[in-house]
Amino acid sequence: MADARQDHRRGVLVVAGPEVRNLAQLKVGDKVVVRYLEALTLTLKKDGKELRSSKSTSDGVRSAPGALPGGAAAEHVKVTADVIAVNAKAHTVRLRGPQQTVDLYVEDPKQLKLVKVGDQVEAEYTEAVALTVEPVAAAKK
Repeated sequence: MADARQDHRRGVLVVAGPEVRNLAQLKVGDKVVVRYLEALTLTLKKDGKELRSSKSTSDGVRSAPGALPGGAAAEHVKVTADVIAVNAKAHTVRLRGPQQTVDLYVEDPKQLKLVKVGDQVEAEYTEAVALTVEPVAAAKK
């Protein structure tokens, strides 16, 4: 596991834990690139009949022994929730999931008009991060 802290003089200071593989392969000047992805999809199910549910899966990979450090991790959550209230004035829909109740803001009034108590919403959320190393360019002779 790595711990990152902002150091305004030198960029970001990262402290790597013992599970970080191949750290000795890094050289001064190598560029560590971190990419982050976040996605959310919502599907309205009219007069939903499914049980409220939540399912979470995660996965990860890391570089092979001897290669440059790197890896990726992802988490995916799928929730089915009941619509228990619609507030047109506040542009919100109240959803009751298997573990909690939340108010979801709906910006588009046309979309909000499509939702009624008794419907269900299926939400899928994915979050992923990947780390790669771009080696410093070799000096030309």
